[in-house]
Amino acid sequence: MLIIEQRRHAHREDLRRADVGHRDYLREAHRPGRDNCNPVIHLTLTGLVATTGKAAVGSTPRKGESLTFRTGAGNLAVTYGSAPAPTGRLISASTCLVVVKLTVPFSVDGAKSAGKFAGATGTGKAVAVVSGDLPKLSSGKCNESNTAHLTAKTAVARFKATVKLTVKK
Repeated sequence: MLIIEQRRHAHREDLRRADVGHRDYLREAHRPGRDNCNPVIHLTLTGLVATTGKAAVGSTPRKGESLTFRTGAGNLAVTYGSAPAPTGRLISASTCLVVVKLTVPFSVDGAKSAGKFAGATGTGKAVAVVSGDLPKLSSGKCNESNTAHLTAKTAVARFKATVKLTVKK
């Protein structure tokens, strides 16, 4: 078993650089022509391989796309198993606090992995959660449109993945 966790919450500055939307924040952060739009998450890996690393999150995962976790023990490449549907809800109508969760299954791609992860096999599930306040419309209601962006001062994100990993000896 391998646990991949974000070392700290991504907040304000990380998400401000990405200028992310609340419904599909990963896709919004990866629009063509955007500079510095993929937030980098700093990770701690524990379990079968203990190390630290990072990954740039971009578009909302689509089935068959890949992501590489770059670590001190080598690169761990994964391929998304299905396209997730972000789920979320408005927590507070007065502050416009919203929480959105994205869960995606993946498989380890040992052929694209390197170092201690070369030739590895396994499956896992990643969960990303983002929260923050939405802007208010002139009517005073919360802007819950798909293009609404979280207020940078309140935005917080969290990432965790669990992998059933087998490495080659």
